[in-house]
Amino acid sequence: MTDMIAGGYFLIRPEEVVDNLSRYDLLLHTHFSISSCQSSSSGIAEWAGGNPEILGVPTEKLEIASQWSQSEHDKAFGYPNVFYTLQNAKDYVEQFIPDIPDDLVVLCIALLQRTAKEVLNEDVCKYGVYQTLERMQQPVERGKILGYEILSFDYGIGHTWLCYGFHDVAYEKYNIKPNAHGFLANESDAQLVIDSIIRIPPNTKDELWYPWQIIQYEIK
Repeated sequence: MTDMIAGGYFLIRPEEVVDNLSRYDLLLHTHFSISSCQSSSSGIAEWAGGNPEILGVPTEKLEIASQWSQSEHDKAFGYPNVFYTLQNAKDYVEQFIPDIPDDLVVLCIALLQRTAKEVLNEDVCKYGVYQTLERMQQPVERGKILGYEILSFDYGIGHTWLCYGFHDVAYEKYNIKPNAHGFLANESDAQLVIDSIIRIPPNTKDELWYPWQIIQYEIK
């Protein structure tokens, strides 16, 4: 991970795979995704569309957690739901999730240093992920690399490649398929999909697409 730059840390629980997500059954029973399109547990601030109760915040702590999210915005986390450091994420769990769900993890997203610099030169909204990339910090060591997720970027993390069925096209064209976590095994496969499928008309979307390395950290 020495060539990687952290884009932020997310509290995430795996998501059930819906039947129509892949016509080739490329995804297992559950999968991870940083994109809120595929992850109902993505988010800590209700005012930013988050669902802290799904993360495990009990009802009696929701109000104080909401107050925290307003006071600590741009300090411990950035819009809409990204912690700047691994410790920020762990501190949130310690304060607001007394009974930690067994499947709750912290996922860090990271880009190659040259790609991170490319993002920082784009004309995009400078919110949480952008702010984290600006720090040019390597991901915390001792994490487990789960693979790469192809994600769009503008005001923050947008769509995942799953939203448009690009995973099925990649399987048809290159026999590339997601691993057990729902991610691609390596950066070269992810970049191939971006260059030869996503950026080719009529598939071209207005978003910027990058291969984000996904690193898991245990909470307990």
